[in-house]
Amino acid sequence: MYKKLLGAYRDSNLPIYRLHPVAKIILSFSFVLAAGFIKTFPAMILLIAVFFVISRFAGLKLTEAVLFIRPFRFLLIFTFVIQLFLTASGHWVLPTADTFSNAAFFTLRMAVIIGFSALFAVITPMTDIVRLFYYFFQPLRLFRISPADTAMSMLIALRFIPL
Repeated sequence: MYKKLLGAYRDSNLPIYRLHPVAKIILSFSFVLAAGFIKTFPAMILLIAVFFVISRFAGLKLTEAVLFIRPFRFLLIFTFVIQLFLTASGHWVLPTADTFSNAAFFTLRMAVIIGFSALFAVITPMTDIVRLFYYFFQPLRLFRISPADTAMSMLIALRFIPL
């Protein structure tokens, strides 16, 4: 179940699956941006609650939604440890309650971003994602870069991410 779920589209008749792909990517991108700009723990907890509600609307169990971040656990642990020894201004210090709080918040932020990105991949077929890349890469024609080739390269990169 674990290998089958992560990064794989699940076909369903639930309303969230029938949304237009552009609406899905805009919502996903909005939630990722919100995670990046949130500054307090209560607001982050609210965003996590929104993630779990959307996951339930997508027909996922809460344990399945948590599995999205499992492949990234070592990256998250490494990030936490590095942030534990850094102040907000980037100076190295011994861990304090303040650096612990900052490290936990930053790691939580990364986990939420990963979760929303993985949720987008689960509710959107890969062909729709490639089509979105193709349309978003249209301005690259000004630089004589083929949007179709770039979109296919992105598809190959997405398919080979070891989730």
